[in-house]
Amino acid sequence: MKILLINGGPHEKGSTNVALEEVAKTLNENNIETEIMWLGNNPIGGCIGCNYCLKNNNRCFMKDKVNEFLDKVEETDGFVFGSPVHFAAASGALTSFLDRVFYGRGKMFKNKVAASVVSCRRGGATAAFDQINKYALMSNMYIVGSSYWNQIHGNNAEEAKQDLEGLQTMRNLAKNMAYILKCINNAKENGIQKPQYEEKIKTNFTTEREEEEEEETDTKEYKAQRYEIKADKLRGSYMLLDEASVTGTANILMAAVLAEGDTTIYNAACEPYLQQLSKMLNRMGAHIEGIGSNLLTIHGVSSLKGCEHTILPDMIEVGSFIGMAAMTRSDITIKNVSYNDLGIIPDSFRRLGITVEQQGDDIHIPEHECYEIETFIDGSIMTFADAPWPGLTPDLLSVFLVVATQAKGSVLIHQKMFESRLFFVDKLIDMGAQIILCDPHRAAVIGQAHAHTLRATNMVSPDIRAGIAMLIAAMSAEATIMPSRQCSAAR
Repeated sequence: MKILLINGGPHEKGSTNVALEEVAKTLNENNIETEIMWLGNNPIGGCIGCNYCLKNNNRCFMKDKVNEFLDKVEETDGFVFGSPVHFAAASGALTSFLDRVFYGRGKMFKNKVAASVVSCRRGGATAAFDQINKYALMSNMYIVGSSYWNQIHGNNAEEAKQDLEGLQTMRNLAKNMAYILKCINNAKENGIQKPQYEEKIKTNFTTEREEEEEEETDTKEYKAQRYEIKADKLRGSYMLLDEASVTGTANILMAAVLAEGDTTIYNAACEPYLQQLSKMLNRMGAHIEGIGSNLLTIHGVSSLKGCEHTILPDMIEVGSFIGMAAMTRSDITIKNVSYNDLGIIPDSFRRLGITVEQQGDDIHIPEHECYEIETFIDGSIMTFADAPWPGLTPDLLSVFLVVATQAKGSVLIHQKMFESRLFFVDKLIDMGAQIILCDPHRAAVIGQAHAHTLRATNMVSPDIRAGIAMLIAAMSAEATIMPSRQCSAAR
């Protein structure tokens, strides 16, 4: 049996630690294993409600003590959350920590024991004590009390050690906690079942939610779904796409060319990929109008014939090689890039200070000892934001971000179109990059102009786009790096 004690104070050996050590000492005397975990004095960000944790094995995208704690939950039987009193409340660090720990994770803590401990100079202890208890009270945990409210008084560790009644309260708390743990263990050994809970009913004040409405976050499950669509015959139709999806437009195009009648697609994607697909289908006998615009009209035909077609080079691959050349200070030539189909990608790299030379249909990147990010005309920092074509493709923002880490100057990367695309920057920060993740969609990068080479580390790629950015970072680092999930980047 094990109890994990959390020190939410700014001082590792402060008055809160005195209380926790007294609890731990008595637990150990009662054959209960303990571990004290200090949250540290680095800032702990609060929960931003992005739901990343609900889709990623209950782990948060912010790399701090929260995930370290969550890794220990399963093997732990109970918790003691300790904090100094700040303005009649728990410390900001512990509050942010508990907000994120308990968000959507009620099942993880069910039937475990919990207690809160507070230290204060003079007053406000009961308010902070009550605040911390609330997290356990709504998670089906067994809250343990003592001979008084679990508080100790003292402005520092030495003063706290003189609070004899407070120390006694901590010892009694530990004895009660040890007893409850042993009772739970004895019940388990004798086949006494844990409480069986009803399915949770969610009521908003006076209106009960219907079953089909959104479930409570701690019971929400993300399951893969498969949809089957069948039809004897396709007919043309007018469509307004909710978003200019490349894959969505391509699928509709391929279905519509053989559908009966005319199909109109408004807000269609118009990337070069779609343009080449439309031109190829026309050579096969299709009749598509508006190629290159966001309004496509497809006149259905009865049949298609074969054709010969040369596939466009991958613009993401081209952009990745440009970024790789700059980061590694290499001189490279990229052949057959279909320059006219790259849109604003070359000019965007030029704004990062990278020399991109067009040589026919090739691109030459000379060696760069240093490259400087441009600023706007008023001197404000450059912003790179994704947008539907002909805007900057979102698939290259991760490359722009990693390249900016070794540039001279600062830049704001704004990922507007998709969620969770920036949740790899903590890996770059571990390597020594200076990046501030403002929110899930924006990251400010302070370039180091190659003054500080990125350090080696072990990395896990969350997705294919982050994978290529991390590979570029690894190639520029000062030592060997061991990336995992290489298949993401290899794709």
